[in-house]
Amino acid sequence: MKEPFNLKSLAFRHLFLTLLIVGFGLRMAYGIVRYRGDLIRLSGPAFITSWSHDGLEHVLIAKALLSGEGYIVDDFPLPPGKHIRYAGQEALFKAPLYEFFLAGVFAISGFSFKLFFPLQALFGGLTSALLGLIAWETFRRPATALLAGLTAAAHPVLVNSASEPYNENLFLLLFVAAIWAFLVWFRTRTIKWALLCGVMVGLCTLTRESGIPLLVAMAAIGILSRPRGFRSWLACGTIALTAFAVIAPWTIRNYIRFQAFVPVAAIVGEDLATGNNECVAPESFLTPYWAEGPCIPLNRRIANARAVTPLANLPAGILFDRLSRRAALDFITEHPAAYGPHSFLTFPEGTSVCMTELPLPFTG
Repeated sequence: MKEPFNLKSLAFRHLFLTLLIVGFGLRMAYGIVRYRGDLIRLSGPAFITSWSHDGLEHVLIAKALLSGEGYIVDDFPLPPGKHIRYAGQEALFKAPLYEFFLAGVFAISGFSFKLFFPLQALFGGLTSALLGLIAWETFRRPATALLAGLTAAAHPVLVNSASEPYNENLFLLLFVAAIWAFLVWFRTRTIKWALLCGVMVGLCTLTRESGIPLLVAMAAIGILSRPRGFRSWLACGTIALTAFAVIAPWTIRNYIRFQAFVPVAAIVGEDLATGNNECVAPESFLTPYWAEGPCIPLNRRIANARAVTPLANLPAGILFDRLSRRAALDFITEHPAAYGPHSFLTFPEGTSVCMTELPLPFTG
């Protein structure tokens, strides 16, 4: 491994393939042990209703797309105890790319594990390999690259995500692919890598809006790093414009359809409100942030905002997001000293790249 930056070297290929195989194999093995016969037996309505929370919503949006109903949450009859948001309504609280991915997969295999699980296991293997390449580019040490990739390959949350319909699995692959492409551009200053980076940033943002801070960070590094010059500015502009070009069709679609500016998903206001309200304000700086469950003062603020806000002809998801944003901004204005600590505690939640339900090992 004397040429750590040669992308065509045998060592590079061995590292990539090793991490890909290990990551893919661990995910497949865990899913087989966890779900056992359900991998073959579970299909159709039983497969759909086996999920909960975000996973169930993702599958129902994909079902609506396959049924020709549009980008809505399918109003599918659910067993007691299963709840979804905005049944039968627009699904603009979800970024679209993963839902379209699921729709394409289920169009081929039906609603089952048969195709989506192996594909997501492959995504996990590719993510592990790419993280190894990022470490290769950053530290220039093959052993460090191998360790980084194996850590990603064996990470419990990442292994678990391959067997569940959560968008983090696809998002993380696109996220690390964008970072790797950026690092290769940073070394080579070749415009093709800037183009690839921009495409990856755009796609990961369409999978989860948390990709936007990645673009901001890349722009800052590209502009402030040396050597500075026209080629650096051109590459930064290429990354940004390519990312915007990938995102723009969805943004334009939303504006034409609803006369509302929703770049990716109407969720930022809701996220802001769950981290800035009277329920989390009493918590100490060292208390882990947890936003689940009802918050009566926040609900009251949202109700007050609804009372003084003209009810525009907007989908419920967009309207609730705007009301939540107003409630959050009112709280921040009234309690500015609390905003800093809250921002620190809720930052991982708002910008997380992987948040899935992690069951006990080998349980159904």
